[in-house]
Amino acid sequence: MPLHYRTATRLRFALARFSGWPRRLLALALLAAAGVVAMHPAPSAAPARASLGRVVLVAAHDMAAGRAVRRADLKTERLPALEIPAGAMSADDASSRAVAGRVLGAPMRRGEVLTDVRLIGPALAAAAGGHGAVAVPVRVTDADVVSLLRPGDRIDVLAGPAPDTGAAVSTPLAIDVPVIAVPPHPDESVTDGAIVVIAAPIAVARLVATASTGRPIMVSLRAP
Repeated sequence: MPLHYRTATRLRFALARFSGWPRRLLALALLAAAGVVAMHPAPSAAPARASLGRVVLVAAHDMAAGRAVRRADLKTERLPALEIPAGAMSADDASSRAVAGRVLGAPMRRGEVLTDVRLIGPALAAAAGGHGAVAVPVRVTDADVVSLLRPGDRIDVLAGPAPDTGAAVSTPLAIDVPVIAVPPHPDESVTDGAIVVIAAPIAVARLVATASTGRPIMVSLRAP
């Protein structure tokens, strides 16, 4: 067999042997690219939407505890989702019963986000007194004693004897309950006591309401 024929035959075999390599290399390259995409997916729109947050209500100026909140006391501000505290009141709540006319249980600074536990009501009562607790206003006979109380104090509430009974025994109404608000006394010339708001079960609220009719109400501050 001529030399040039044998050389040509070997060359054809070599070309046939390596002719599949470009396709194999392309397939391997595509698989590698797919793996990179799987490990580093394209950023989704969800984080971008979450970063926009939502519009919440913040205090337009400093406010004292016991103040009835008005629409003019608040302004709206959009905050990132991670900066919004739990229970934040939204812009839709500004003119509704959720906010308008509600009383602050604690002071607020200008720019502070308004949350449900800042307002005297179910959320604050549950946070302070546990599940099922309600906000119970108690008119204490001695206003000077009420002036010593602060939110967070724990007190006992007692009903003194009715004036016409001649008895000298007090009746416990609520034991070791938290004070959640001490509204400011509207008029110092009024001498019929002062209001303190406690968090207590509904049964205690009924007991206090019943005992407050015609009986002096006293409180004693418990040791911290």
